[in-house]
Amino acid sequence: GSTGSYGVDITSFSITQIFPQQPFVVTAILENKGAFDAENVRMSLEVASTDKYATTTRTGIFRPTSTFTIESFGFKATKDGGTCDLLSGTLGGGKECLQCYGDVSGEQCADNSLGRLMVWQAAFQTTGIPCSVISGFDLRKKYIPFLAKVTYDYHSDSRVEVEFISKAEWERLAQEGNLDSRFKLIQSQYSSAPVVFPIGTAGLKNPILEDQQFHISMLLDSAFQKDSQIDRVKRVNLTYPAEWVLKTCSPEGYSQPASSQAGLKVVEWKFTSGGPKTLVCYFEPLNTNKEVMGGVPSKTYVVTAHSDYTFSRWKYVDTLIQFGGFCCPDPAGCTENCRSKDCLEKQYCINNACIYQTGEDGGTTTVTKKGDKNYCSLLMQGSITGEDARKCRIGEGGCQGNDECIQEHLVCSSDKPPQNYPTCTHVSGVPYKMCCSDQFTAAQCKSIYDQWVAKTTGPLTDAEICTAAASSS
Repeated sequence: GSTGSYGVDITSFSITQIFPQQPFVVTAILENKGAFDAENVRMSLEVASTDKYATTTRTGIFRPTSTFTIESFGFKATKDGGTCDLLSGTLGGGKECLQCYGDVSGEQCADNSLGRLMVWQAAFQTTGIPCSVISGFDLRKKYIPFLAKVTYDYHSDSRVEVEFISKAEWERLAQEGNLDSRFKLIQSQYSSAPVVFPIGTAGLKNPILEDQQFHISMLLDSAFQKDSQIDRVKRVNLTYPAEWVLKTCSPEGYSQPASSQAGLKVVEWKFTSGGPKTLVCYFEPLNTNKEVMGGVPSKTYVVTAHSDYTFSRWKYVDTLIQFGGFCCPDPAGCTENCRSKDCLEKQYCINNACIYQTGEDGGTTTVTKKGDKNYCSLLMQGSITGEDARKCRIGEGGCQGNDECIQEHLVCSSDKPPQNYPTCTHVSGVPYKMCCSDQFTAAQCKSIYDQWVAKTTGPLTDAEICTAAASSS
């Protein structure tokens, strides 16, 4: 039996809340849990076009057509900071946002290796889903089926012990009534991998009579019940004792290269695409070579197999676009005095935020002081003079809940990376709650807030946040 069924696994797949035309982040965390290094590791993000990958019975799932590309959702591949290393896909360019574990070489991932027990955090950031796409693909009440898929090259090893018994010993055991108790199921051992790779004499038990024809079969299949597949079997080797007489193997197209070890022979298959799940070699009876048994009652051999393949594992998450306070104008393309089905009856859709015009709700749409109690809520509505509609960033004050803070993954120091997205929290010396990250102390959060208050307009940049935090350390 196997000693474990592992490989590179997607241990986490999450998506921050999606609002119209607002940035959001898709994150996948991978870990190599297998026995070997994984080669040529790449992670793709796509919108599932079929039910093959779905693990849901929901209705109202968006299914992309041939005109859809992942770029429609704001994922880009550019030389100056795009979040996709490459854009690829069978239906045309831009069907998948691809990230490589390592560098890019031309139009594909460069050679790379993800070592045993190593973890890779792959983050896909987007500028947001435009209203033209939301309207064009009718996404208001449809679940978007995001699919994260890791593909990599791996290999597996397997071994089995096969015992043969002489005819004289067979007859002796039969006469004594002990033959049945000698039969044992032949079990193989194979390395920890994402595939099962048993090798053995299917249908036969140990020991095998010396004048009986026999076979060695190999099975290569995914170790998981779902959400995985072997994309391609590249090579399979069977190594067996040189004193065995090979008749033929299936499938055809195999070769018999010289073995690097004395007393052994090799059968090798190489495949350019696909590859079979089952391979079998047939052998003449052991006593075809009269000297094999050498007068002993039984003899045991070790047979080994090796396989190289490309494997894929995926996770699926579907999510809705949220319209809490956000909107897309009706009709599409409206620029002035726009209404929206996403807003309340008396609200207007301005800068993708549902707001009342001055006086219609008995109040006002402007605020002048940074960090006031409802600053982040008004900022999200596009009601802050000189600011575009957005959520509050790290350092900005006046939030009421975590949903008013941008869910971003800013790392200032590799020694203390953030464990969670920024939260809306009380900080000593800040009049109202502010958005800050758990990688910072309270003093650092206060320093970042002070730097933001002193800034004329806009949020702090990554460098400004990290510099302000460092200044209070």
